[in-house]
Parts: sequence; C-alpha cells; structure tokens
Amino acid sequence: MVEVKKSRENQLYRCSWLAKANGFELTCRSPVVVKVNASGIEKAKDKLIAKIIDLTGDGEPYLQFEPSLPTNAEKKNYFTPEYYEVGHNESVEWSKSSFPMFSDGECSKCGTGLGERTSTQRAIASSPKYDVAGFKWDKNLRYLYSESILRYLIPHVGDRLRQIPVDIKRQKSPNTANSYFELDFVPTATVAIPDPAESIGGWRCSKCKSSMIHFSAKHISTDSINCLRRLDAQGRVLLISKGAKRILVVDAAIREAIAKDRSLKGVVFERIAILDDSEVRTNLKSLKLASP
Repeated sequence: MVEVKKSRENQLYRCSWLAKANGFELTCRSPVVVKVNASGIEKAKDKLIAKIIDLTGDGEPYLQFEPSLPTNAEKKNYFTPEYYEVGHNESVEWSKSSFPMFSDGECSKCGTGLGERTSTQRAIASSPKYDVAGFKWDKNLRYLYSESILRYLIPHVGDRLRQIPVDIKRQKSPNTANSYFELDFVPTATVAIPDPAESIGGWRCSKCKSSMIHFSAKHISTDSINCLRRLDAQGRVLLISKGAKRILVVDAAIREAIAKDRSLKGVVFERIAILDDSEVRTNLKSLKLASP
C-alpha cells in the first residue's frame, strides 16, 4: 500500500459507487484513490472508510458520493423530490463585537439570540479555506458563505436572504478575491420530526422557550438526517430553521451546478428526507427535553 502523508481530520473525500452482480464497488477519487468491493452497500462503505483512515490517518473522513448512495428509504419515496442541505466542512474562530448581534439581546440562560439579527459584523482572524464555513462555539448556528457560492443562491431568494459582511482581519494572500457573508433569513419552514423515531432528544430553555431537537430514524437513514414536510418542499432554494439554526436547502439542479464548479471548495451536501403529513410528529411541546 502506498504511504500517504498524514492529514487533518474531517476532510472531504469525493467518491462514486457501482452496483455489480455480486455486490457494490465503491471508489474514492480525491484526495486519495482507493477502491473496495463488498456484498452490501454498508459493508462496502465501512471498508472504504477503513482504507481511507489507513492511507491518510483521517479518523473522521467525510464521504460525498456522486451519485448519492442508494438507501432502502428511496423505495418509500423519502427522497423525492430531491433536496439537499448546503453543509460545511470548516469552522472558524470569531470575535464578538461590543455592539448587540440581536435586536433583543441574548437569552441569559441559554445564549440564544432574541429578535432579529442586527447588522453587527463578526470578525474572523483570516479568510476561510473553503466557500462555506461555520462559526466555532456559536449558539445561534449561523454560517458564512463566499460570494462565489452565493451567485448560485441569490437569484432564487432575492431580498429574503440578508447578507451581513464578515470582517476578515487578514486575507490569506493579496490575491484573495472572495468576500464572505453571514446569512440570515426569516425561515419559510422548520425541520420536521418523523413519527415514528427510534429516539428523540435535545434541549428546551425554560426562560426563552428556544429549543433544539435531535432524532434518530433508521427506517429513513442510518446517518444523521434532516426532514421536511412534503408541502414545504417547493422551490429552488428553501430557507429552513432547526431551532436557532438556519439551514439553506437546494434542489437537485442547483446542487449539481455547485458540485460541478471546481473553483468551489469544501461544500458538502446532506440529503433531506421528505415526509407526508401522516409521518410527521406533532405536539412537540409534550417532549421531555433537557435544560441547556
């Protein structure tokens, strides 16, 4: 086996898959090249991850398959129509301004921002490596996006998407052209909680009533996944909330256009499961959740 220089964890690995008569063939094409075969898709995925760890030392590789891996849930129409969360593979440290970031301040108990996001900019030490990134230790779970990726999104959301410039103290190089913006918006829908679900957890603040709910639904996916009501799955770009978190969701055509743009770095996509109303849990207030 060829020795590869040890790398940092949680890198993005571009992969593909092929169904064969005796099982599945999975191939990683970048940043390392490795191929595995197994009788089942999950066995093949486990073997591929083990090989990548062996080659790179990356204990938490992030695999992105093109096309997406098949699942049992596809037979039940959970992924029609196709929507994807625009995710990130990097988080940056930031410094807080003395000016308020939210119009009604922050909850003294849980730290959630109250009211509308103000125009106060966050400052980061240097420009991100990738085109989408998170803010470390951010209780309000907003993200920053480069102007390069925003050109794929803005035409479909117009002025519904607020762009708050990020103050970058030091660019990587004088040639760095990208500006970055924190995005905020009034959500058009919220993440749906499936019913049934193997487990439901999270927290709810007794003071401001903010909450964050997590769930496991293995009949939909063995991986962590977000869900939407089918009635909410309409449009090219969807503006979704999950508690304080703000999620951008795109349709298959926009995902494909972004994925084909090799100038964009570190953009990951998470499939969104689509639920009928009969599959969505209601009365979330009755859930017993921890206190933050």
